[in-house]
Amino acid sequence: MEIKIIPRLCGGTEFEAQPHRLHLGGQNAEGVDTLHFTLPPAWQECTVTLYLRRGDGSTTAAVTLSAEGTVVVDRRLTGGTGGQWMVAALNGSGYTAYSRPGSYDTYATLPTDDIAPDPTPSLYQQFVAQVLEHANTAQAGAKRAEDAAQQAQEVIAGAGEVYAVKTHSHTAATQSAAGFLSSYDKKKLDSINWNATAGITASTGTSFMRCSNGVQLCWGTVAADAASVRLPAPFANTGYAVSFAGVGAADRYLAPEGKTTSTFTPGGSGAFDYLAVGRWK
Repeated sequence: MEIKIIPRLCGGTEFEAQPHRLHLGGQNAEGVDTLHFTLPPAWQECTVTLYLRRGDGSTTAAVTLSAEGTVVVDRRLTGGTGGQWMVAALNGSGYTAYSRPGSYDTYATLPTDDIAPDPTPSLYQQFVAQVLEHANTAQAGAKRAEDAAQQAQEVIAGAGEVYAVKTHSHTAATQSAAGFLSSYDKKKLDSINWNATAGITASTGTSFMRCSNGVQLCWGTVAADAASVRLPAPFANTGYAVSFAGVGAADRYLAPEGKTTSTFTPGGSGAFDYLAVGRWK
């Protein structure tokens, strides 16, 4: 596989890779392909090293190019589904240069072990599972309330003409004794938002959720031509994580240099869905 590193003057000198996106064959393949780099004249006396960062954010050991500028593709490159790559040149006399980061991918292969581990659900899948769990709990609660109302109607229908006297009264309920709801407790109940949920503040929207423990979730769908994504609610800092999903997500990655508390810059191309998780306080 031939790769050219081409210097370009764009204010400062940039080193661009052609092609910048590499298709490295099957996942976990070894020794099938070789990367051959054609380097700029200024790099001829330099030690050139290939750096890799996988899609999950982990990095692998740097790989030094041979004297011929080659690297044999092995599991250091094919051990994940894809990620980013970059080459750096160093001559030991103060010259250090870097190529613009490119991307690479591998295609998924079938399991070859007798017992394959269960796949770890993505952050987006975990979030969906939690939402479904809350919905099922709410549905079960509504069914219990409906059954209780039906039982109450049956009791009233069979009570006959038995009524309490006009002067009859009940004391206010306490934590240890049953009774009527006091005015203080009624005011407290009226002060709670009608759709409040334990652990979640009233600060929610169609595309974000803020929890009382400080956790914030933002999600949405982004068109292919979007250069920057504005979050539906800002985070407290830039330490939040972004997960990509959808048809175009395989070509997308997070550009750390473009991340702020209210926006992030996706690398690559293609429409995608995202889920961002961090802290709002």
